[in-house]
Amino acid sequence: MNLSIAAAAKCQLLRKSTTNEDLVWNAAVEWVMRGHEILTPDELIELMTWLKADPAHLAAYDEASYLWKLTGIAMQKTDY
Repeated sequence: MNLSIAAAAKCQLLRKSTTNEDLVWNAAVEWVMRGHEILTPDELIELMTWLKADPAHLAAYDEASYLWKLTGIAMQKTDY
């Protein structure tokens, strides 16, 4: 997946509101996208700490991961 497709997918997933739920969602999307790069040990600790801090964090991360995978699968099927 090239960077412009990843950026477009990110724009579609991020929410523009500032409610706590949307802030958690946006953080989850950021972590999912960062997870497709090599995380440093400190970043990995930061992610694990964030996930353990609140069950809503893990739920949002799982949902964002699922949507990211669906987006990737759909893009692979149309990239001939």
